[in-house]
Amino acid sequence: MASSDSDNPSMRRRWLAILVGFVLLFAGFLLYRQKGADSAVATPAQAPESGASATGQPSTTGLFATTAAGGPQVPIGAGPALIETSAGLLTPQQVARERLHRAEEQLATYRKWAQYPPDSRPASEHGDQLSPTAPVTRAQPLSHKGIPSQDVKLRLTQDRIAVVGQESVRLQVSCEDSLGKRVPCEVRSAKLSATATAPNAKSLPTPAVQFADDGRAGDEAAGDGTYTATVQPAQLGFADYLGALRIDLQLQAGGESGQALFDIYFTPHAPATLTGRFREAIEGGSLRLYVGIEVQKAGRYLVAVRVDDANGKSFAFLTWNDQLTAGPHELPLTVFGKLIRDRNPAMPLRVRDLTGYLLLEDQDPDREHLSMLTGYQYTTGRYSLSQFSDAQWQSEERQRHETEFEKDVREAQQDVPKDSP
Repeated sequence: MASSDSDNPSMRRRWLAILVGFVLLFAGFLLYRQKGADSAVATPAQAPESGASATGQPSTTGLFATTAAGGPQVPIGAGPALIETSAGLLTPQQVARERLHRAEEQLATYRKWAQYPPDSRPASEHGDQLSPTAPVTRAQPLSHKGIPSQDVKLRLTQDRIAVVGQESVRLQVSCEDSLGKRVPCEVRSAKLSATATAPNAKSLPTPAVQFADDGRAGDEAAGDGTYTATVQPAQLGFADYLGALRIDLQLQAGGESGQALFDIYFTPHAPATLTGRFREAIEGGSLRLYVGIEVQKAGRYLVAVRVDDANGKSFAFLTWNDQLTAGPHELPLTVFGKLIRDRNPAMPLRVRDLTGYLLLEDQDPDREHLSMLTGYQYTTGRYSLSQFSDAQWQSEERQRHETEFEKDVREAQQDVPKDSP
């Protein structure tokens, strides 16, 4: 009888070799996957930001490389490596050139920004902070137990977020259908309370808040479908409470019932007072505005001032950020000379809407607001452009950042092959 393959010694050795090879191949595959997984979760400190090493080749953390755009990590195969990006497949040389381009672009962007100091910026950079007195309006579906309505939308408006001392906030709510048409709306009940995270929230009151559509107490017109309430936290049991407060509403609209809420931030006692006293001087080629402040509580203060030109066009956004001791002070805010020269605002300049707060570092709540000085508060003298310097901002801070960006460019240049176009 002929013997089977399993009885043949040479055949058995062949099958054993095949089995061992398969086991080694499978083990290599598992190691490959593990290294790839380790690379995929590498922290920024573990994975180069550019995906290129000092030799111009892709970085290989495990068996993976990071794209220049910070995109997905992909395995590197044998032969000329191709790295996948959103733009397609790039060679290591192309990745190196892309890294250099981005480093040069970052340096140029910073230099353009750093023409002016951080505390004296064009108003256009701070569009979201130019109208601190503008009402805040939200549109959202009527919600019942977390389920949004498909037919009723609420329009919620409040005239301020931060409330200080004896100040009050006006709240308004109206209802619309899916086409934006007003629908009958009624606030069935509302209450004011501290947020659940407040340390003494359970011991604080939860007073009722009265919304009405009667043309009185801040309501603009009776029967127009807009319900209004005026809330003064200091008179409702929160005279010594600092932090977030919430007004919860129960509503009936378009045959549906649901909930809504308003959030405000309450400071019971202003830590300092902006006095409204100003003076000005040309110093170092810039216009310096000195703003009076009476400080009751020492600490780090952040103050912001908006500056318009003579025609009411927003021109500059000025900030001050530093420590203050208790007592009277003048805050020096700078309208940078080159900013004036570059933007050529119509003179005189007009100062408006001063806001600020005391920063409570490493605390929660983390600030105590000052009462705003709203509207135009001061008008400067008339100046010609020649009275101001055209020099860019220079400082240790700028030099430090430029040095780092220049270093990035030099390192990226070294990664680009010398024969690369």
